[in-house]
Amino acid sequence: KHTIITKNDRKFISHKNNNDIEIIPNGVDTSYYYPMQKITKKYDLIFVGNMNYPPNIEAVEFLCNKILPIIQKTHHNCNVLISGATPHNRVKKLANKQIAIRGWTHDIREIYASGKIFVAPMFIGTGLQNKLLEAMAMGIPCVTTSLANNALLADNSEIIIANNQEDFASSCIKILNSKKISNNLSRKGLEFIKKTYNWDIINNDLKLLFKNEE
Repeated sequence: KHTIITKNDRKFISHKNNNDIEIIPNGVDTSYYYPMQKITKKYDLIFVGNMNYPPNIEAVEFLCNKILPIIQKTHHNCNVLISGATPHNRVKKLANKQIAIRGWTHDIREIYASGKIFVAPMFIGTGLQNKLLEAMAMGIPCVTTSLANNALLADNSEIIIANNQEDFASSCIKILNSKKISNNLSRKGLEFIKKTYNWDIINNDLKLLFKNEE
């Protein structure tokens, strides 16, 4: 048997039998990543990832240089936290009074929990974004691109889709302005993860593949 984590990725396998490859996605440990209500929401927007990885570098540059200035027209004190291992110099240069850059952290859950919105403007790269699985498992409202959601396959009650800086900014503003919208995204996103990306469910699918080979 052959497996791959998304249907989109399977399309890139150049083989006449590529449709025989089973889709077994990544999962998330919802007993480890869960909503941490006691941690203060110090940051409006957060991004987590390997900060030496080109798609992540481009994502945070887009967040800080394109999205944030629009939000700050109405939310002057809007702040951002970017966290992840080995931040590239391009990432470090983004730091200012309202943009905090952190490298590797012992417990990444504290980073997720300190933010009101997880923003993932991913315009390049393939695969399933673990960062979105983890953020949603922790009950953080998420805004991302169609590209990222083509792998995730959440609906618009579970995640917000935006593909340009205006849509990203307006989506973040709506969440910041409405506790109801924020809470609904948090709840629905968490339900989606538990239903679709819990390791127990995914591992059971993998066990069935093994069983069918016996």
